[in-house]
Amino acid sequence: MKKYKDLWLEKNYIKVMLANIITRLGDGIDTIAFSWLVYEVTGSTVLTASIFGVNVIPNLTIGLVSGVICQYVSEKLMMFVCDLGRALCVFLIAFLYMSGHLAVWHLFVITFLNSSFEAFRTPVEASIYPKILSKDHLDLGIALKESFVNGANFLGIIIAPICITLWGLHGALIIDALSFALCGLIILTMQNIHVTTEDKMTLSKCFQDLKDGFAYVKKDRFLVKLLIIFCLTNALFTPINSFEAAFVKDVLHMGSIGISLFSMGFLLGNVLFSPMLPFLKEKFLGRKLIVYGTMVVGITMIGYSLLPNVPSEFRYIALTLVAFFMGGAIGTLNYPVHLALYKRIEPTYLSRVQSICGTCAMAIVPISSFLAGGISAFVPLQMIYLSCAILLFICSIYIFFQKLFYVFNQY
Repeated sequence: MKKYKDLWLEKNYIKVMLANIITRLGDGIDTIAFSWLVYEVTGSTVLTASIFGVNVIPNLTIGLVSGVICQYVSEKLMMFVCDLGRALCVFLIAFLYMSGHLAVWHLFVITFLNSSFEAFRTPVEASIYPKILSKDHLDLGIALKESFVNGANFLGIIIAPICITLWGLHGALIIDALSFALCGLIILTMQNIHVTTEDKMTLSKCFQDLKDGFAYVKKDRFLVKLLIIFCLTNALFTPINSFEAAFVKDVLHMGSIGISLFSMGFLLGNVLFSPMLPFLKEKFLGRKLIVYGTMVVGITMIGYSLLPNVPSEFRYIALTLVAFFMGGAIGTLNYPVHLALYKRIEPTYLSRVQSICGTCAMAIVPISSFLAGGISAFVPLQMIYLSCAILLFICSIYIFFQKLFYVFNQY
């Protein structure tokens, strides 16, 4: 672990990670507080689901635009504006709630704006790491960032009930708003962040840049197959999220505490496994790490489907353990994928390709969720999970024997 000490020399990286830790701590609190507030205001599960569904729309559109624009505008400035925008959105919700004027349409509009700022920021942040980390430190930096950021989110979820009890829903939301504002201010202190191109931004150039980004992905067989595998594994994991509440409540008969245990176990697994990934990659190389990660996700999905057979007095522990190893496995298979994207893609195309990959990964979620929902009307949830696990095993076997994926070992 001594290698991680060298990361302290990367000052801009430390600033970005500190900013993300603060904002993810606020996000963890917001996850509980905002869900509670939305249901309290709407009183309808349909409207609650619809408001959270609005979150997906900006990710399918704005992310692509962001990947192009950040070539012409400083990433530091864009991240600051997005953080400030999110802070204002959350503060506005808290203010309207305190004053008794918060209406359902406010939640739809402000949620859309908030998600738009987040969707705009995500590709920008993803493209900045090769600029603020040397190649020798990129592996360690990405792993440590994932661990700390998820750890902050985990802590936020734990302390959220305490914040709500002490200061109410509006107080918890104000804490989240302040975390965004502080994050933006820290980002603003970064130094020597230069724009990718000095050319003047025009609408025609933006369209051409986006078109070139798609062409860049299309001509690289490795990137195309990587994107397909990435979207497929994302789709196969979607039923876990889509049916989590229904499975825990109706099949496991565990109530809301079961959902909380699953979320915390999943995050904790990611937090504890992430720092070990650079050392595991040195031993097994990237391709095997993806194969093993995918197989363990399949195994934990089988374990998840078998939880109804576990005696009720041990079910909480079993659920937490399954979630823990599932979270660690997801982080394990994602780590080499992200590193390959950072190291393989030319710097001038990085933000565009990152936004394209992110948009495709997000687009598959509502599609697979809709399909899974239709299938669940005829097939038990346990069978859906088992089927997804089998398909994940097939994916891992394909990656293992496909020679093209030996390229992962270079990164």
